Amino acid sequence: MRESIPPTAYESNRRLIVGPPSSERSLRMFPPNEVRVWRARVGRQPAGWLPLATGTLSEEERARQARFVRERDAELFALGRAMLRRVLAASMDVAPRAVTFEAGPFGKPRLAAAHRAPFRFNPTHSGDLAVVAITVGREVGVDVEAVRPLKDLEGLVRATFSAREQRDILAAPEAGRLASFFAAWARKEAVVKALGHGLRFPLDAFDVEVSPEAPPALLASREAALVPSAWIMHALPPMAGYASALAVERAMNSAVTCEEWTCAASP
Repeated sequence: MRESIPPTAYESNRRLIVGPPSSERSLRMFPPNEVRVWRARVGRQPAGWLPLATGTLSEEERARQARFVRERDAELFALGRAMLRRVLAASMDVAPRAVTFEAGPFGKPRLAAAHRAPFRFNPTHSGDLAVVAITVGREVGVDVEAVRPLKDLEGLVRATFSAREQRDILAAPEAGRLASFFAAWARKEAVVKALGHGLRFPLDAFDVEVSPEAPPALLASREAALVPSAWIMHALPPMAGYASALAVERAMNSAVTCEEWTCAASP
């Protein structure tokens, strides 16, 4: 059973639901106003999971997996791709390996047109955590960042963020600047990934809320391609050692569900 969390004041038009692992088959009953998020950790998978995950991958994905130098990176890639394929396959009643992808105008992956399916998705991973977000007919972006020490934090802030974000991060108490950096980074990445413009979109052309204690928000934009009122940001359930954020095209009464996923044999 999934637990409904009472909305806070800034979540007055949305729901956040956190639940235990469930079958991907529930995606077949997918309300159009809902955003579904799955997350999985390499260290919490059942015995024998890796061959199951690898077995869902395409030949091209297996080749990419083989090119990773670190074993943990290869495992994380396989886990994330298997999760994406399994939940999409369940929505379309096809085998995971039958799911095919193509690139959008700026390179963002999407379902191949041959599927004639309305789903939009975005994957991300960091540390030992993989996350996938899926919607019906609305663009979505998700990002997760393992919080870790950084050399020359102030230099990175000045090189990466807008003037407003720089001011807000560097005005925070020194002990909280690292958390603010990663909160802001995850939020900006989620927005850029939702847009699908990739590295072409200048990160200093828009402002997000940088405080990890404040709700994620797109505050301002100086680019015509990004209209703040057209997007809404969500926090994901907190996970120790990680910052994360979700950006989705706005819809009234939208709901976000977040479930833990394990790579188990299909029933």
